[in-house]
Amino acid sequence: MARKQDYVPSEDVIRPFVGQWLMWKQVTDKEREEAGVHNPKPRRPIIPAPTTVPELEPKAGLPRQVVIPYRDKDSTRRGKPADVHGIEVCHAFLDHFPESIKELIHSSFDTKSPLILIFDEEDRGKRLYMAGRWEINREGIKGPFGDIVMVIVP
Repeated sequence: MARKQDYVPSEDVIRPFVGQWLMWKQVTDKEREEAGVHNPKPRRPIIPAPTTVPELEPKAGLPRQVVIPYRDKDSTRRGKPADVHGIEVCHAFLDHFPESIKELIHSSFDTKSPLILIFDEEDRGKRLYMAGRWEINREGIKGPFGDIVMVIVP
C-alpha cells in the first residue's frame, strides 16, 4: 500500500498537461473537441488588414487647432469602417508638398472622428500636410495610406 506522501492523484498530473496542450498553437479547436476537452475561450477570428483608405477632411478650428473629420474613402458614412480600431494620421509642417509619406514624421492615433490637433502659437500660419491609414489594434495590422492633404493652421 502506498504511503500518502508517495500518492499523487492523477488529476494533479493531468490538469497541467492538458493546460499546456490547450495553449499549444498547433492543436486545433477540432482536435480539442475530438479529445473531449472543453475549449474555455474560442479563438477569435483573424481580421484581415484593411484594404480601404481613409479620406481626411481637415478644417481650421479655433486658433491653433485643426479639426480632422475622417471616413472611409468613397463612403457616405462618417467615421471608421467596421472591424477597424482607429486611424493613424501622419503629419508634418513642410514648405513643399511631400514626395513621400516618410516626410510626415509625426503621428497621431484616434478612435473616434474627428481627430483634433492643437498646436503652439508659433505654428499658426504654417502648412500642415497629413495622410491617414486604418489600423486594427488587436493584431497591430495597418492598411495603406490615403491621399496626402494640406491645411493651414489657424
